[in-house]
Amino acid sequence: MADKNLGKWVKLISVGSSFTVTLAGLAIGGYFLGRFLDLKLGIFPVFTILLMLAGVILGVIYLVWSIMKLEKSKDE
Repeated sequence: MADKNLGKWVKLISVGSSFTVTLAGLAIGGYFLGRFLDLKLGIFPVFTILLMLAGVILGVIYLVWSIMKLEKSKDE
């Protein structure tokens, strides 16, 4: 019984840390890519803001997808 509960906790921690790293990576990646494009094109902060928002939106989509996948595996 304890091993089963431990497995659930490990799975939840894994999903939570995966979401955190993915969201942070997408937002930071959007920032640096946007900053690079803004400096090249001379239109700071247009791409920085747009790509950071795109990163956050993609992170939220990933969260929803992960939760749906987790719920589906829990039902089976």
